[in-house]
Amino acid sequence: MVKYRYTALATVWLGLIVYLSFRKFSELALPSFRFQDKIGHLVMYALLSVLLFQALVHELRWTSPLTLAILFSILIGTAIEFGQHYLTTYREASLYDAIFNALGAVTLLFYHSKTPYE
Repeated sequence: MVKYRYTALATVWLGLIVYLSFRKFSELALPSFRFQDKIGHLVMYALLSVLLFQALVHELRWTSPLTLAILFSILIGTAIEFGQHYLTTYREASLYDAIFNALGAVTLLFYHSKTPYE
């Protein structure tokens, strides 16, 4: 069994988020429905914060894992939005995307309230 499986999963998931965040929309063949983009942001960052939380609790033994997982997810989501604005000509930053990134990260509070971790 992998010793740092949550750390590995969180790293891979973060890599996927960064990869998808800097792809051109025209390169992604996804079905379209209302609020698809916002739901995607919420789900991606919710999973990121849960994986980070699990890694911090079970593998890295960090203090304040809940706060750190949420803050890191919010900061990385905001940084990616700025990166889309300043580093690309084909993507733009969106305040609403950043808000849904943060809402996704904060859903960790609901996960945490339902899941004992110690």
